Amino acid sequence: DGSRIYAAEGAGSYAVKVFDAKGTPLGELTPPHTTETTRQPASIAVAPDGSVYVVDKRLRQLLIFDTDGTFRDTFRPAGIDDWAPSAVTIDAAGQVYVSEAYELPAVQRHRILEFKTDGTLIRAFGQKGGGQSDLMFPARLAVDGKNRVWVGDMTGVKVYGPDGAFLFRLKEEGDGAVALPGGLAYLDGTIYATDITNHRGLMFDATGDTPAVKAQFGELGFGKGQLRYPAGIAASASRIYIANRENGRIDTWTR
Repeated sequence: DGSRIYAAEGAGSYAVKVFDAKGTPLGELTPPHTTETTRQPASIAVAPDGSVYVVDKRLRQLLIFDTDGTFRDTFRPAGIDDWAPSAVTIDAAGQVYVSEAYELPAVQRHRILEFKTDGTLIRAFGQKGGGQSDLMFPARLAVDGKNRVWVGDMTGVKVYGPDGAFLFRLKEEGDGAVALPGGLAYLDGTIYATDITNHRGLMFDATGDTPAVKAQFGELGFGKGQLRYPAGIAASASRIYIANRENGRIDTWTR
């Protein structure tokens, strides 16, 4: 959120760890009546009012915490009793976007849902499939300044208009490509992405109709400036933060 770094822990205590901008631990976020065996935070978004939204995959819930880390409530989508949220992001107006990857033999929902803060559904779009506009286990989200929704799934990054209509997708091979997205974020006209299989971060100019690559950085390795299967990414006014998953650390880059 500019002053704090939130990181979803995929092992150990399975909590959301909170750090200050210099990396000093401040605490952690955990829902009540849970343990490391019953919770699994997977995606985090900070609302304009400072509220912290956390998707928990084991609980299959979207949780809301106050700015001081106190658990507030479970987000309750109107008219949806059973769902499987996989990622969350929040736009500048406070609208909540959630990706869902619900996979059962009788029910398959791979889609994006847009809500008001009270849980009222505004729209839902997307379906499971192998086509250009289809989704396959969506799990990364960002909304840019044009209210376009950027979605990362198992096949790459796809972009949809404010009305949910498919617009384009990023290329999956070569320079400036995202083969398997690990994280997406937006700030000040730029989309930030990590590419798991190419072990790098990327920046795209999102001010026009077609994105242009601004930079790509990182390479496979253990050392400074090197990544191993990077996951989440976030940006502040001066820094880029990447969850360097298999190196077990958060790396900071100059923006």
